[in-house]
Amino acid sequence: MRMLNQDEEADVEVTWEDQQKINSFSKLNAKYSDFELNYESKKQEKEYLDDLTEELELADEDDRIKYKIGEAFISISVEQAQQRIEKDKEILIQELEQIQNEMNSINEQMSQLKVHLYGKFELSKVNIGGMDMNYNEVAFFLYNNNFMNHIKFKLSALFTFLMYKYHVKSLYINRNLGA
Repeated sequence: MRMLNQDEEADVEVTWEDQQKINSFSKLNAKYSDFELNYESKKQEKEYLDDLTEELELADEDDRIKYKIGEAFISISVEQAQQRIEKDKEILIQELEQIQNEMNSINEQMSQLKVHLYGKFELSKVNIGGMDMNYNEVAFFLYNNNFMNHIKFKLSALFTFLMYKYHVKSLYINRNLGA
């Protein structure tokens, strides 16, 4: 597979249905990334609770522990703290399982869309999942393929949205990557 020159035309037409699948894939990919960040955050919180459980095992039974609930701290016994931590860990485990199930569902939907898009556009050497390409490579690919010219506006809107969402002040796209 080679990149098309600026003056070459692609023989593949992007239909409205294809555009909808590309948009769906993009939305699913963004949702997957959000779930992934949430999963890592919950996983880290569970690790903290595991460490806290180990620390409480070393504490005296007569000690009082300051336990945070919302914005306030309450003084409770070590046993009560251990019980609350176990409940919190159970809740986190359920949340982690739920997030993992959502991620699996999204990944399955993305795989189905990839099959269609790879088959339609013969992009077997390009990972549209975004896992093997950075934003510059994606931008280079899209800007240098004439059959994707009408998607440039969508890409620009997506980058604008990402910049707004992640509070990025500017995004540099190097269009001369192939030179």
